[in-house]
Amino acid sequence: MRCSPVMTPDNDGPDQEAVEYDPRTSIFDSNTGETRPVPVGRVVGLDDFIDNWQSNTELPHELGFSAWQMVDDAHPAGAGHPGYRLVHKTIRTVPFPAVDAGTENVRVEFRNGPVTIGEPIFHGTLPGRKAGNYLLPEWGTLHTDRDPDIGYEFHPNPHVSIQAYQDTTPVGNYVEILYRLPEGEWTRYDAMVAAGRAGVAPLTAALDMAYGERVLGPVVTEEVGEVFDDWHWNRFLGGRTVSMESQARLEVLNGHHFLRKLQAIIEDWSNRSDEMRRSRTGPAVHRLLAVCRGARTGRKSEYPARQGGGRQPVKRSSEPDCRPSRSDLQHQKSARSRCHTGG
Repeated sequence: MRCSPVMTPDNDGPDQEAVEYDPRTSIFDSNTGETRPVPVGRVVGLDDFIDNWQSNTELPHELGFSAWQMVDDAHPAGAGHPGYRLVHKTIRTVPFPAVDAGTENVRVEFRNGPVTIGEPIFHGTLPGRKAGNYLLPEWGTLHTDRDPDIGYEFHPNPHVSIQAYQDTTPVGNYVEILYRLPEGEWTRYDAMVAAGRAGVAPLTAALDMAYGERVLGPVVTEEVGEVFDDWHWNRFLGGRTVSMESQARLEVLNGHHFLRKLQAIIEDWSNRSDEMRRSRTGPAVHRLLAVCRGARTGRKSEYPARQGGGRQPVKRSSEPDCRPSRSDLQHQKSARSRCHTGG
């Protein structure tokens, strides 16, 4: 879809060239409340994204983006070394004099002053199960007033709104750690955060043992980005991903089957000793995993999901089937075998 050429307010003379805007994107200035259109061709990858869009997937695909903050002419985006930034506020502990120390790959500052923070905000999303992933939820209502069928009224939400948030805290006392990540291809936020935390863990553990929470107090900000030789920091807003729930196919899970699996899990768990419950390995966990495998497979809807929303008919079972299936018996037998052999 392409819009007709329109004239910008600054170029409305008879000899000025018309500017064509992309109706699929816009930029909103939260400071002024102004929404600006985006010229065609300024958003890279949007056409490829639309051409490769898939519907009714097993799980929603992860959509990525790239953006930077605190970039200047002397420190262009992508020209530094991948890095990790961690800032702790002290608990009423004042440094005097200020401290600035480090090595080739880490720098520690303990000082009094403001702290610049920033992050992308994905409006209307829910945090995913892994760091840096967000889900744009689909809300829907299950209607049980139909017989023999029930209806599911859902509302697809394809609109992704991303805000590049940046702010500066009041003057206070803080410890800032800048860490250069090891060599490698760093593109994902969760991987960069994990590597950064692992890299500074010995340092923060030692400071914690020496000074406790008064020095390493609440986390003011935790960021990924890049550092330069002069320790300038470019904040990387990308690396996060957004998923649209409406992209996944609609499935119906039989509540009676789910209850049977849940009761088996609870019964097995309650019969275990406290030590076995706390164990993350061993027969108890293997048996639970065996029982849970069946709970992950639900009966799929016999009607494909509609793309435009609305009510979706879903067949209702006339009688609940609470008998254990062959696969359930196999899972239980396999679980008992592993439990007895200590596997």
